[in-house]
Amino acid sequence: MLVEHSFITTLEPEAMWARAHEALLALGFARLESDEGDAVIYGRGRVGSQYAKNLAEVGQRVTLHFDRGRVSLAASMEEPRRHRQHRVLLEGSLVALAHALERTLGAEQPLNEARLEWDIATREMEHRDRRRRRNNLILCAISVVVIAGLIVAIAYLTNK
Repeated sequence: MLVEHSFITTLEPEAMWARAHEALLALGFARLESDEGDAVIYGRGRVGSQYAKNLAEVGQRVTLHFDRGRVSLAASMEEPRRHRQHRVLLEGSLVALAHALERTLGAEQPLNEARLEWDIATREMEHRDRRRRRNNLILCAISVVVIAGLIVAIAYLTNK
């Protein structure tokens, strides 16, 4: 999945890069080594996370380019095989990330205001992960009870 977004900022280059670095660190990203010259790459999650156990582990990358006041952003996420039913939610989190960076760098909003959409998307992902784990636990408990019941029934019928 890939989201590309461009916006204009009135910040000076040094201030823009410092603010972008601060915002991405606050959102859980870490700066990665980049060999693309004027691009800065940040990452989050696990590399090779097609089988991520939860939605927060899915690998994400953000590439920022800055050229005379124009910020180009490319946010990508690995395609998780285990969470295909949550594709819309994952794409929504990438869009929320792009909007948060635009508000922080372009509109110069404080980060805690600019990241509200991102926080909502991440809370929704955490809620779905908790619900999936709870449903799996209930299914396992029901399976154990059914198997135990069958064992008791077989033992009862063989002792008759």
